[in-house]
Amino acid sequence: MRSPAASSAFPAAAAVCLAVPGVGATLMNGTLTTYASVSSSLLDGQCDFAGVPVNSTTDPMLANYLRDGMHCAIGDELPAFGNGERCGGCYRVRSTKNCGMDGDWEVCGTMSEAVVMVSTGGIIGPGRFDCFPEAFEAITGAVSGEFSIEFEEAECTAIQTMPSVVQYSDPNPYFCKVMFENMGGWGTLDSVEGCLGDSESGSAGCTKMRRLSGQAWTDCPQGTSNKIRFHLSQVDPLGEESQIECVCKGAWPWALGDSCACGANFGGITTAPSTTSTSTITTTTVGGGEQHGGSNEGKDSGDGSSGNNDNTVVLSGSVSKTIAFTFAIVLAAVHA
Repeated sequence: MRSPAASSAFPAAAAVCLAVPGVGATLMNGTLTTYASVSSSLLDGQCDFAGVPVNSTTDPMLANYLRDGMHCAIGDELPAFGNGERCGGCYRVRSTKNCGMDGDWEVCGTMSEAVVMVSTGGIIGPGRFDCFPEAFEAITGAVSGEFSIEFEEAECTAIQTMPSVVQYSDPNPYFCKVMFENMGGWGTLDSVEGCLGDSESGSAGCTKMRRLSGQAWTDCPQGTSNKIRFHLSQVDPLGEESQIECVCKGAWPWALGDSCACGANFGGITTAPSTTSTSTITTTTVGGGEQHGGSNEGKDSGDGSSGNNDNTVVLSGSVSKTIAFTFAIVLAAVHA
């Protein structure tokens, strides 16, 4: 991928914050382009969602925003790409004028808006979004140019299926690099704790993992086990924390490319009211051009997880919020 920052000569856009009554996210002004992203690929994105061993832009375990081209690079300020903390995060982006500029030429489309996902960085300046062609056209009605926009953080409401955990490193009881795909809710992760076997959170069998970059994390608990659990935490724009637990039964550490589908996702999405589901951990051959993740039995695999059923395991997913949590899903199932 040609780094968008390498040849960026875009004028800095002033990012102006506007308070929106009754909305947790902050509305800001910025600039939208498609200059760099139009010649790049999700495979090379700094968030590394589609990198090796996934090595695909269409694998069902990827979030549908990524597979459908509804994703963008962001700048180094407001919002800042940083170390990839905003990877997987969603923004509602609106064009504020029908026309923009492409060099010295005026280009016109139709003002619109779309929710897009952050897939990479490298653009310089505040309030910068450099979007892939599908996203750019959905927002502006044009195919090129520089357009004024307003944007705000948004929930990734198009994600309605389970997240996956993918092993991005060779099996090693003392080192790991795992990628978290298809995160629901606000799309990002604030913290991850890994626990071997039935170790309780905070015990010697658990470790607070470290963000390597984007949604790739390292510092898994050291050792081997017949099960690993990941406690995932997400914080919304108001500072409210949500948590899910992803339990993967099967020998740990996994081989490169192995993946596991969780039984719950942020936003209250679960595979079943009992939060327990039958799923798979799938091993694939690296270099085959396609990575297949774990899938939930009987679940549509059209988004967020793949459909192989090689090794059946039981996964447990749970969802909690520190301030409030709704049990609507459970109650609906009881009365069904």
